[in-house]
Parts: sequence; C-alpha cells; structure tokens
Amino acid sequence: MRCRRATATEAPPSGLFGSATVSQPPRTPALDDATTRALNAINRGFYREQAASFDETRRHAWPGWEPLLELLPDVTPLRVLDVGCGNGRFGAYLFTARSELHYVGIDASSALLEKARQRGAPGLDAQYKEADLIEVDLAAAVDGERFDLVVYFGLLHHLPGLARRRRLLQTGAGLLAAGGILAFTCWQFKSFERFQQRILPWDEFSDEAIGPIDPGQLEPGDHLLRWADGGSVRYCHFANQDEIRNLVDSLPGETVASYRADGRKGDLNRYLVIRIGS
Repeated sequence: MRCRRATATEAPPSGLFGSATVSQPPRTPALDDATTRALNAINRGFYREQAASFDETRRHAWPGWEPLLELLPDVTPLRVLDVGCGNGRFGAYLFTARSELHYVGIDASSALLEKARQRGAPGLDAQYKEADLIEVDLAAAVDGERFDLVVYFGLLHHLPGLARRRRLLQTGAGLLAAGGILAFTCWQFKSFERFQQRILPWDEFSDEAIGPIDPGQLEPGDHLLRWADGGSVRYCHFANQDEIRNLVDSLPGETVASYRADGRKGDLNRYLVIRIGS
C-alpha cells in the first residue's frame, strides 16, 4: 500500500516552535465533569449513528504516515499501540511495511472495532480492545503492556480538556520501551473554509438526552462540526500553535520530527513525533 509522500522536517528540541523556553499551560478553566460527559456523549452518539458512513470514507492510508516509517525502532516484532484506532487502517498500513508486528488497537466504538476485525490483514498479530478513554485509564486498558510505538491519529481533537489531552499523551509515553516512538496529530480544521462552514454555534445545539451545554464551560477551540449529512454533529477541538507546543513540552524525550501532511493540499494534520529515552 503506497501513498503520496510527505516530507518530515527534522526539528531540534529547543527550536521546534522558535523558543527554547518551556511553555506554560494556556490559561483556560478546567472543564467540569458534566460538560466533559456531555461532550463525550455527543461523540459516542455520533459514532453509533455514523460508524458505517465513517468507515466507508476512512479506508485510505494517510500520506503523513509514510515519513514515520523511517523513524521506527529497529526491533522485532515491533509492538504498536494505536490509540483511537477506529477501523484499524493504520495497523493494516503498517503491516505492509513491517510484517513482524504486534498491534493493539483501542477505541470506544464497538462498530468500528468490528470493521477493524473484519478487515484485518491475514497474518497480522492484532488485538482490538474497546475502551472509552474518558472513563478508563489507558494503561489499565492495555494491562500495562509495553510498546515500541504509540500513536494517536485523529483522536486528540475528540478529547475534552487540555489537561486530559496532555495526560493521555503522558500515559502513552509511559508505556513505551526505551527508544520508543510516540506520534500524534492535531487536526487543523479551522484553517480551512470548508470546515469552518460546518461549525454549528453552541446555542443552536439541541439534544434532549444530553441537555444544554454552557459555552462558558468550554475551552477556546471547542466546536461542534456538522457531518456530511448535515444533521449529525461531532465535538472537535482545534489546537493552535501554543497548545501544540504545550503538549510537546509536557512530554519527556526528543522531538525528532514535526510536519504537516494529509488532505487536498498536504496540510490538514500537524504531526509531532517524539522519541522517548535511548
């Protein structure tokens, strides 16, 4: 399986964002539990309703995955944790490059996990685990297993609260063996007019089962995006430059790559790749 190549730009740890100082957390109020549960319920409902549609439109490999191949640890088998694996397409893609692979995919959507099992590549050593990471600790969900690669692709924008996003990345880093790689993406949807047009104002949201959401409890960058059918909505968070820097600075290890890739013009996602230990 091949995809259009994206170029990973090497970045020294102190110069990645143009400053050698460690960033301070953005001054945003912590989301209360009720708001967190409500935002999570929106997305759980979305993926129950739209799993088939989402799967049909999410089967291709991302171009941004290719530069990652050059940075993987030289170990056999390569132990991989795919957090928010959806229909398992990253595992299938990686298996074409590294046939000796132990892959664990974790997701909150039972429907998408079933798609992953049905479409699993013959010979791939894969396990799929269902867990809502708003409710369940990641380390507990994988029984403390150790990995050489932990990835979060297309996931962080669905997690309410900067503290939770930061904590989930830190937990993944703690599951890595020495010299392991952690990679994550931040979806840059607000940079594109076609996605801006899908944003639903919070005061127009109505769901009797979830109830109203107080915009005063939300963080800057929290949005509702309409799906292609015009009716379903997802909660999505836009991480700006300062927040991405904060996420990176909260992690141990060395940032070995930072680049943009994917989408029509190759700039839809921001990738960060960090090597933990040596």
